[in-house]
Amino acid sequence: MSVDAEEIDPRVEDLNRQTGDFAVYKYYFSSVGLFSSLLFVSYAVLFGFASKMTEFLLTFVRTNFLPKNVFRLLNFPYMV
Repeated sequence: MSVDAEEIDPRVEDLNRQTGDFAVYKYYFSSVGLFSSLLFVSYAVLFGFASKMTEFLLTFVRTNFLPKNVFRLLNFPYMV
């Protein structure tokens, strides 16, 4: 007894589909290989660290090493 494609209820078909982002990412990362996946993740972490570290470094230098009125002395009134 075979069932034609027209007789399948779409709601039942949706229940059989695999859901979740983890399954999709697992498929993508397994298709490109372990080395490429690790390289991608390490570059993403490095980018996030580097972009935030510059903000922390500039804030640290500004609060600890520069005089309070340095931006007025340099004629940067919008940075005060």
